[in-house]
Amino acid sequence: MHDKGAHLIPEIARRLSGITIHVMGDGYLRDYIISASRKYGNIVYHGFVSNEEKVKIVSNSFLVIMPINWVELYSYTVVESFAMGKPVVSFGVGGPKELIEDSGAGLLARPFDVDDFISKVRYLLGNEDLVRDGC
Repeated sequence: MHDKGAHLIPEIARRLSGITIHVMGDGYLRDYIISASRKYGNIVYHGFVSNEEKVKIVSNSFLVIMPINWVELYSYTVVESFAMGKPVVSFGVGGPKELIEDSGAGLLARPFDVDDFISKVRYLLGNEDLVRDGC
């Protein structure tokens, strides 16, 4: 989960206090995320979910955040989010960068710059028409 950026979720949640953040997946940071969910109240930790559950959660979301902090070559998360019409905010590295740049269906933050990442999320949250139109 660390490589997927899960260690950044509490900071993101703290700074986006009015926004519910759904976290899917399991790993060694599980207890850390659960503790943060109790502390901040706007994190919903689902743990491992089936594809069916994932589709339901993402479909009901406004956007997908992916604070991944390693160079993933190809991101199923990005592709699946796009297939459900959801924009993605990610750091501008690896496969997510290429997919988001090619599609225009999301925003890229400067690599590993949490302030820039949060500003991209806030921008999309404040521009619903842009999100509805596919960024």
